[in-house]
Amino acid sequence: MQTPVKQTPNISPDSVAVNNNPSPPTDNSNPRSPSSSSISLDTSPTSNPPPSTVPPLLQQFSDLSISRKTQMITALIFLSLGGLIGLGSTSLVASLRSQLLEQAKFQLGVTELNYNSHLEEMGLGFASQAENPTIIEATQTIGRGQSLSPQIRSQVQSILKNEQKIRNLEYATLVGKDLRIIANANGQENRQVFNPNDLVSQVIQQKTQIRTSELVSWEELVKEKAPLPAGLKSQDALIRYTITPVKLPGSQTVMGTLVSGDIVNGNLDIVQKTVDAFQGGGYSAVYLYDQDDQEFTLATSLEKTEQRQANFNLSLRDQSILEKAVQAQGKPVAQRSYIDNHSYTLAAKAIPNYNGEEIAVLVYGDPELGLNQILKQSLRLQLGLSVAVLGVVVMVTAAIASTITKPMKRLLK
Repeated sequence: MQTPVKQTPNISPDSVAVNNNPSPPTDNSNPRSPSSSSISLDTSPTSNPPPSTVPPLLQQFSDLSISRKTQMITALIFLSLGGLIGLGSTSLVASLRSQLLEQAKFQLGVTELNYNSHLEEMGLGFASQAENPTIIEATQTIGRGQSLSPQIRSQVQSILKNEQKIRNLEYATLVGKDLRIIANANGQENRQVFNPNDLVSQVIQQKTQIRTSELVSWEELVKEKAPLPAGLKSQDALIRYTITPVKLPGSQTVMGTLVSGDIVNGNLDIVQKTVDAFQGGGYSAVYLYDQDDQEFTLATSLEKTEQRQANFNLSLRDQSILEKAVQAQGKPVAQRSYIDNHSYTLAAKAIPNYNGEEIAVLVYGDPELGLNQILKQSLRLQLGLSVAVLGVVVMVTAAIASTITKPMKRLLK
């Protein structure tokens, strides 16, 4: 009978430690008698536990108490609402200001209309007088080299003075084909040459009426002896001119011209009409532009709002919009600026002379009182809604926290 063999446990090489003390070799041929002193089992852990994959900030939040968590969530909601209010206000301001820029350009169109309407009236009035028999007879008489009779001269001067008074003009002059004055509303009879900026010569050649704006030097103004507005001294003037041909009846032969001129400097009627056309007031102005010196000079202006008294001849400190208008060559430009420490949305457009050169700039400014009121109302509404929402959130989170923590406190007791 064969004795059963006892099986030893399967020991891996990693779990076996060999005794390093020198000893005589032993006979290991018998598998049933291994030396227990030469083999020891390693009972230490086989590996370290895996590191935590939770982010540190999230772990810190997880370790907080429930009340602290609700407080932090409430604070985050409050900050989110504040950010939404700020973003909404910024978007609203940008949208409203964009609309104000376009509105200012439209209002500038009214300024331009008021500026040109008087020019149109002057042109129509003198076109009618160019067909007056007395005017035609006077030009024919001078054209034949004869002198005017006292009666004709008196009648012509009466016609010119009437036009000057009706249209509030500085110039109302009848000029012959030789470019010399026949008669004018100011009583000049010295047959002086009168050809402002060569416009009379142009009309005689083209045989059509010219309506334009021109810069006239102070020296020329003194020479022409025109009645000047109060305050205009030693400076160039912006003048709205109409030059109308006086033709021989039934033909295109030009015998002379009628010249009308309106000095813009100090003329408040232009800017007054524009400011009064809009509720809430505004700023309206005309600036002269000297191409040689590249400088701007105020011709006339008016600033008036419902909350402030009218300010006359108030100049812009920041004239960058005037420079932009000249560079735009007849296209309107707009930007925000300040007038007398009050915010305005400004629009400007350059005015050319007969040769197409930029000589003046029209400006209109819309006060931002309405914008500020809209922003205040919007901000108040948003703040009110945000406070209400935040109050609801605080109450809800407090109720939830109380519902969770009360049972836990009872268990701890």
